[in-house]
Formats: sequence, C-alpha cells, structure tokens
Amino acid sequence: MKQMIFASMIAVASNIAVADTVIDVTKIAGKSKSEVTSYLGTPSSCGSSKYGEKCSNSQFKTLCFNR
Repeated sequence: MKQMIFASMIAVASNIAVADTVIDVTKIAGKSKSEVTSYLGTPSSCGSSKYGEKCSNSQFKTLCFNR
C-alpha cells in the first residue's frame, strides 16, 4: 500500500514539474490575429492551412480559423 501511494505521488509530482507555459484561453479565443499577437507575441513564421492561417513562435502555435 505504501509503495502504491509513493508511486502515485511521484507520478503527480512529475506531471507538475513538466508543465508547459499556461495561457488564459479566454484572452485569445474569438479574437483577431492582431489581438492574439499582442497577447502571445509576434509569430516567427506563418503559413496557410486547410482551416486558416497557422502561425508559430518559439513558445506557441496558433491557428486563425477562417470565418
């Protein structure tokens, strides 16, 4: 029983330690490309995709859906 609890604690701790940058999705959902750029930073590259323009920088990848 003690081994199982210890293993569970290690699993939880390892998930917390590996966490990536957290963003508030409500700050970018439904916003224009310029509003998203002001929140996430200027993209280093952009290209076309099936659904709209896809941009990325060193931390984030975004997809602006065509309306």
